[in-house]
Amino acid sequence: MRPLAWTLFTVLLLSFEGPLLRHVDRWWLAPDLLVLAALYLGSRCGWLVGLCCAAAIGLCKDAFSLAAPVGTFVEIGTLLCAATSLLGTRLDLRSTLPTMAAAGGATFAAVGFFLLFQALFHRSFGAFDEVLRAAPPMALGTMLAAPVLFWIYDRIGDVLSGGDRIGALPDRRRDGLRRTR
Repeated sequence: MRPLAWTLFTVLLLSFEGPLLRHVDRWWLAPDLLVLAALYLGSRCGWLVGLCCAAAIGLCKDAFSLAAPVGTFVEIGTLLCAATSLLGTRLDLRSTLPTMAAAGGATFAAVGFFLLFQALFHRSFGAFDEVLRAAPPMALGTMLAAPVLFWIYDRIGDVLSGGDRIGALPDRRRDGLRRTR
């Protein structure tokens, strides 16, 4: 239930982000919600559930985007989610600074994938330099939004699971754990 709620919330954010960016001159400062959702789903969900949810979010982003062939963002979302799932034990996406660093790196990876897919499947695409110039500010916006969006995702998960906090250390008295030496 939680992955479905996270997916629906992200699609809702994407539906608001698209029309707002048409009226804002600084569109390249907007965070890449697909990257953040793929990182979160890859680190918190199972392999298949995370990939399906990331693909659904990518498909919605494809529907909102007129610049890319259909399927580009589905591929980007599933690749980032798969990489996050594979590196799950090595990535610390529960702390603020590692989350921000991973979001920045994943944004540059997403831009690289986008340019690769445009070169392969959209031969008349000619805005490579514009996309490359927009990558650093977009990575900065994504890095700054990552802790906030991850916190919102955690709160949605808390509400649906009825728990105190996702990712909190266990309380020894409440959980009946013994101290080991």
